[in-house]
Amino acid sequence: MEQRVLDDGMKMLGRASDALAPAVEKARAASASAHWPTVVSDSFVDEGGFYAERSAVPSLARVVDAIWIARRPINGGEPRAILPDAHADLILRLERPGDPIRLDLNGPPTTPFVNGVTGPRFLVGVRFRPGHAFSCFGVAMSELQNQRIPLSDLWPQEAAELLNCVGASTSLQMMATLLESFLVQRLRRSLSSEPSRELAQAMVALSGRGNSVRVRSIAGALGMSERHLRRKFEVVVGTSPKTFARIQRFRKALTMVERASSTPEWASLASLCGYFDQAHLIHDFKRMTSLTPQQWRNARRP
Repeated sequence: MEQRVLDDGMKMLGRASDALAPAVEKARAASASAHWPTVVSDSFVDEGGFYAERSAVPSLARVVDAIWIARRPINGGEPRAILPDAHADLILRLERPGDPIRLDLNGPPTTPFVNGVTGPRFLVGVRFRPGHAFSCFGVAMSELQNQRIPLSDLWPQEAAELLNCVGASTSLQMMATLLESFLVQRLRRSLSSEPSRELAQAMVALSGRGNSVRVRSIAGALGMSERHLRRKFEVVVGTSPKTFARIQRFRKALTMVERASSTPEWASLASLCGYFDQAHLIHDFKRMTSLTPQQWRNARRP
């Protein structure tokens, strides 16, 4: 079913015909919506807002972490903290379904920032796995670190055609499928959708125990200099190897803090996540969230 949905989307992108849009949308909306389990995410789902995500189709699963749609509450809701995660996102922003405003490529965030309550109310996004957006867009991810650029800056004609195509739909789910189809087409023309084997191995190693594995040791094991590994990381992933390791270590700690049913024993948590000690955990956590782990936990409790 998903492959048939995707094929329909690719045909629609290829023809870009407004006359065909309603028929294609009607045929696909029901099947596409069945794959969207709603994810409740803090105050973002209150007062008319929602967030939902699903996995990408198999041909994109190794490249894309999730396809997501969202609607802000009508009153804007509460500001949301966007935390570092080394992912890049392709985001379609709309005033309302059928009225796209812009299509942006968001680079990997390495510092926290607050997403305000103003701006387009409807969002459709594709979240790439670390190191995979480069193969699709062909721009050094280091140039997009903590940045947002219009896709039209990279591909003026394709971005315009895609905006016209999604503008023919009034379904967020349908628009998400069209973005997905667009990426499948792009990757079919790409020489490779995967980071090099060496870079993939380095990311796995750096996602483990953080500072317990030195970047120099990883580079040496892969037969390259530390400088060469850093350059490859910055171009493909968008961060240095050390920053990537720091983000992965923080995300592990964040998950443990949010899943804990009672106040964690911070020294033990620090050790499990690869921090030198509790002070190191607190310093790094505050760097990533502007709060200490305990303050973050208190703020998230109902």
